[in-house]
Amino acid sequence: MSTREEESNEVVGTRIGEQLMQTVKNRKRGHNGESKVKVVKEFIESNQALGELIEQNNFVGTMLCAVVRNKLKRDAAKEGLNENEEEAKGWEIGSELTKTMSVTMSAEEAIRVWAEEHSEVQEVMREHSWLRPMLEAVVKELFLKTNFGLKARVMAGAVLSMTDLVTDVYVTYMFGSDRKWGYFKASLASLVASIGFQLLIVWAQNRKLGMKRVVREWIPILLGYKPAVDAYRVATGAKQEVGTPINPMMEMTYMKATEMFAEAIPGVIIQLMAIATSDTEVGIMTGTQALLIENRFQPFMGTYQQKQAREQWYLCPCGSSQQECFSSDVQQ
Repeated sequence: MSTREEESNEVVGTRIGEQLMQTVKNRKRGHNGESKVKVVKEFIESNQALGELIEQNNFVGTMLCAVVRNKLKRDAAKEGLNENEEEAKGWEIGSELTKTMSVTMSAEEAIRVWAEEHSEVQEVMREHSWLRPMLEAVVKELFLKTNFGLKARVMAGAVLSMTDLVTDVYVTYMFGSDRKWGYFKASLASLVASIGFQLLIVWAQNRKLGMKRVVREWIPILLGYKPAVDAYRVATGAKQEVGTPINPMMEMTYMKATEMFAEAIPGVIIQLMAIATSDTEVGIMTGTQALLIENRFQPFMGTYQQKQAREQWYLCPCGSSQQECFSSDVQQ
């Protein structure tokens, strides 16, 4: 198939998907309204390409109904009676896509992962190349309304990223207050590099929109709430603006990668070195710190506030450590 034919099929498939979702949106709602399943079946009957496809692959009709219905739990009453095993299989395959959407971050990824799990779907997509872009267009609309998995992950990631920044700043401050200038400079350089690279990414993303827009986008980075801004845009389905080279999802990905390689990984090395060269005992991690390590690969067990708290915990009123007092009591 030539490139021109592929582009034509993609346009056709996308248009069919958008028309289907628009028809579903415009249906009558309420007690006497039409169900999504009924609207999808009527749309299939009115669309020649879909009608011919389902004549050859009967399961695709009920599969499409299940995809548009977009429910984790199936409802036999709303699905209706299946005339054959192919229709029953279509409901099962289509319902699996909703589960896949909850653990993926884009319509393209959701369709790819889901199709890989069902050989029947892959075969139909190879024979009818317009089916994939059609399903992607449908899923994109569903993502804007019901992608609770994506929204939860990006919001949680934003909170953890901002918490991580606060703790890194505090650790850097503690290095300075304890006059550990080598670690202080290394930690400060890591933070400055991370912020600098983020400013550069935002400039490249918004430079064609004017310097005023660039400065406005720089403010969240300098104040530390850029992860929340990116998470909000992705969760609300913000689309790529004209004049920007990448979409909000890719921008958030680049920012996360910058945080990891310019801040998180150097932070790991710096804090582990601080632990290794410290003469004081290091306390155990709290639950929140363990969660942060899991999310950002950032070990907080070497922070100075923990070491100081540990030292205070081991000090007895007499000024000696509890271990020394215990040894003294045993000797006596």
